[in-house]
Amino acid sequence: MLERMKRIARRMKQQLSVLSYAIEHPRLPRHIKWGIIALIAYTVSPIDLIPDFLPVIGLLDDLLLVPLGIYFIIRSIPKEILTQAQRRLEQRGTRSFPLLRGYGLAFVLGCWGIGIGLVIWWIV
Repeated sequence: MLERMKRIARRMKQQLSVLSYAIEHPRLPRHIKWGIIALIAYTVSPIDLIPDFLPVIGLLDDLLLVPLGIYFIIRSIPKEILTQAQRRLEQRGTRSFPLLRGYGLAFVLGCWGIGIGLVIWWIV
């Protein structure tokens, strides 16, 4: 069971690396790029839809949303772009997402800013 979970985690990391190479392709549609940025930012962000300190339910969003996001984004990427990204992964190896850290930080800070703004607007 533990080995299977490790295999699944490695596969998800590999798929996220493919997505991080695909985002650099100039012909990738902008809405897919934003989807990749949002997915990776959600993956590395401490902000979750359901807080992790809740037993079982807190980890359920990570176990469902991230794989579903990977699945739908990979299905929406054109085949030739996905093939090129997979070749780059084979040549260069997995990534630790240095390119997307700035985008991820901007996304998380933007979400917090919008949330705080909505709370202030609601109070006033």
